[in-house]
Amino acid sequence: MSAEVGDLGGPDAGAAEALTTRELPGAWRMCFWSTIGVAVCSSPVALVTVGLFMKPLGAAYGWSRASVALAISIGAIALALSTPLAGRLIDRFGVRRILLASLVSYGVAVASVPWCVRAFGLPGLYGIYVVIGVLSAGSNTIAYARVLTGWFKRSRGLALGIGMSGIPIGMAITPPLAQCLIEQSGWESAFVGLAALPVLVGVPVAALALHEAPIERGAQTVAFGLPPGGTTRKQAMRARGFWTLLIVFLLLACAMNGIELHIVPLLTDRGFPPMVAALSLSLLNIVAIGARVGAGFLFDRSFAPRVAAWLFGLPLIATVLLLGSLQHSAAYAAAVMLGFGIGAESDLLGYLIGRYFGLRAYGEMFGWIFGAFMLGTAAGPYLFGLGYDAHGNYILPLSCAAAALAAVCALLWSMPRYPRGI
Repeated sequence: MSAEVGDLGGPDAGAAEALTTRELPGAWRMCFWSTIGVAVCSSPVALVTVGLFMKPLGAAYGWSRASVALAISIGAIALALSTPLAGRLIDRFGVRRILLASLVSYGVAVASVPWCVRAFGLPGLYGIYVVIGVLSAGSNTIAYARVLTGWFKRSRGLALGIGMSGIPIGMAITPPLAQCLIEQSGWESAFVGLAALPVLVGVPVAALALHEAPIERGAQTVAFGLPPGGTTRKQAMRARGFWTLLIVFLLLACAMNGIELHIVPLLTDRGFPPMVAALSLSLLNIVAIGARVGAGFLFDRSFAPRVAAWLFGLPLIATVLLLGSLQHSAAYAAAVMLGFGIGAESDLLGYLIGRYFGLRAYGEMFGWIFGAFMLGTAAGPYLFGLGYDAHGNYILPLSCAAAALAAVCALLWSMPRYPRGI
């Protein structure tokens, strides 16, 4: 892959790379605004909050929790399938147009959930979550990762780590907000309140504060060398590295999200008090926030695939621990190691796409690999549940997750060096 991609930069590629080793003025300001924008994307606003509506919708319509929870998987799959197209549109028309259209339209879709439920029942809930997944693809992490990759060279990993920390920040804010609205005004008003977040927060950020790097618009070519290059879509898809990354993130999401969603019932099945299990999950997410920034910092200073192979070795060890008999301290240690892996995964995705493929088709390449990641996110928890239902324990799902994580580490270790001139 190095040879076929590395030659694309042309004879001046080395000079361009040397001239872009310092950050553009205003880059860290873009990182700040990206963090805020990521916090109101569909993952924390529309997907994570579904659990809060299980009881209200069950009380109102008699639906089971599993039936309501299926909306998360439907929305995640729709988002996964739509992200490659959103990425292609971003590459063609620029980030701002697609981002603004996505924020407004998916906000309107979230506000429409009560009407769809009243009019069409459970199929209406599923249908509107398909619409939410499709319309929100252009304002998910893809848009902000594309912006940060253009603005940063030397500290790109750190910037992506900080920017993607908007996801857990949003996940910390939206559930209590939704619960407060449910208690005060009912579940229908809660959807309208959540819909206001992308419109009232995301739209001003996208319209007034967030900009693509000036080098991408042909400016500052004297100070910063040639505009960023990169592979075309066809060139990237012929490269082994593209398919390697697609498999890595599919396996990674399937294993990590399966463990995360089932860790509380897994621990309580082993006799742990519910509070210990809940604290383990909280510890996992706290560590994940810090790990996003820390992993990005390390990616800037060492070869990122090798760093990531070591980092994902930690959740592999945690999975092996969960297969054995656990004391409280071992459960907490497993949660910490899982948190490092969950924190590193989203930073790595945006970082490696920029390093291996450049900016020319960044959006579409991100879309395809992020789509695989979202399919794994949807499949992992379900497969863990199937394994438990079939055998009455989590031994088979955990064993498969350990094998998947071992394969992830091996594949990352085998990745070639970054091509020059990108």
